[in-house]
Amino acid sequence: MNLNTNNSLFGFYGAIGRREFILNYMYLNIFIWLILMPWGIWFVQAIFNNPNVIFSSQQTYLASIPKPILVSIIISNLFNAVISFGLYSRRIADIAGRPQNILIYILSAFIIFCEFSVCIVANSDTLALGMLAFVISIVLMCIKGKYTGSLPKNEVNLFNWGAFWGTWIWGIINKSYKTFWAIPLSFTPAVASFCIVCGIKGNEWAYKNTKADNIEKFHRGQRHQAIFWNVLCAILTIIIPILIGCAMIGFIINNPEKIKSYAETTLSNISKYEVDKSFEKYELSTQENKFYINPKVWTEMNQQNQQNLFYHAVNFAVTKKRASSESLGENLIKEVRITKIYSSYNGEILAEFEINEQGSGTVIIRQTSELPFE
Repeated sequence: MNLNTNNSLFGFYGAIGRREFILNYMYLNIFIWLILMPWGIWFVQAIFNNPNVIFSSQQTYLASIPKPILVSIIISNLFNAVISFGLYSRRIADIAGRPQNILIYILSAFIIFCEFSVCIVANSDTLALGMLAFVISIVLMCIKGKYTGSLPKNEVNLFNWGAFWGTWIWGIINKSYKTFWAIPLSFTPAVASFCIVCGIKGNEWAYKNTKADNIEKFHRGQRHQAIFWNVLCAILTIIIPILIGCAMIGFIINNPEKIKSYAETTLSNISKYEVDKSFEKYELSTQENKFYINPKVWTEMNQQNQQNLFYHAVNFAVTKKRASSESLGENLIKEVRITKIYSSYNGEILAEFEINEQGSGTVIIRQTSELPFE
C-alpha cells in the first residue's frame, strides 16, 4: 500500500507533515479548551470559595465536580484521545516513510496511554508518563518526515511572527480577517493555541488576500512587520510584569488586613476539611486538645503527611478557640503545646509537641503499636 498525504484532523491512514501536525494539534487544543470552559470557571470559583476541595484527594476532588461538568471532561478526553491517536499514527508513518502497521499503532497507543494516564490516577509515576508523552510530541513536531520531506516545498508557508504576536491587528493590515477569532478566544486559554495557528497560517492568508504578485517582496514586507511586533512585544514583556507587580505590591501595602484575613480564612478552611476527613472525633479544652484517628488511617500516611495533619489539628484548634482580640502567633504557640493525636482504638499517643534540651520544640511522630481486628 502506498503512503499518501492526509492532513485532515480526523484520520488513521496516510502521512501528515510537521506543519499540518502542529496545526491540527492546535485546532484540537482550541476545541478541547472550549469544551472545558465550564470546568475552568468552576475551578477558579472553587479556588476562592472552597480551596480545600482543590487540594484534597483525587477522589474527593472528582466527587465535588458537578456531574454535567464531569461528563464534559470525560467526553473531551475521549475525543482528544481518538483524534490524537490518528495524528500520532500519521506523523510516525511520515517519519518512518511507510504506511501504518501494527507497530506504529502500538507506539501511538503507548503515547496516548502516557498522555492520559494522569487523568486516571494522579501521582508522580503518571506525571512522569505525561512528561514523556509531551517530550515525544515535541520530537514528532521537530523530525522531518521521509515522505512529506520529499514533496516540493511551498515558498509561502513560513512562520509569520507578525501574525503570531499581532493576531487581529495584523489581520486588519493584511486583510486576514480569520484572525478576528483571537478577540473572543482572548477570554479563554485557547488563545495561546490560536496565536500559533495565526503564526503558521499567517503567510498563507496574507498572500492569498493581498494578492501579492512577487513572493520576495511579500516576504520582505512580512519581515518588516515581524520586526515591529517582536520589538513591541519584547518591550511589553518587560513593562507589563513590572506594572502588574507594582499594582500587586500597592494592593498588599494598602490592604494588609484583607490579605491577612484571606490567608487565615483559606488556611482555616483547609485545616477544617482535613480534620473532618481524618479524625473520628476531637475534644478541645484549655488543658489539652485531643484528636482521635483510626490507627489504620494513621499507618497508611507517610511521616510528612502525619506531621502536616498534626499542624492542621493545631490550626483547627486555634481557629475554634481564638478570641478576636488575640493574635494568631500567640495562639499557635499556646495550642501547639497542648495538642495531641491519639489512636481511637487503644488511646495511645501518636503525635505531640515536645520541648528538647536546647529549648526548641519539635513534633514527635509515633507509629501505632496495635491495630484493630478486621
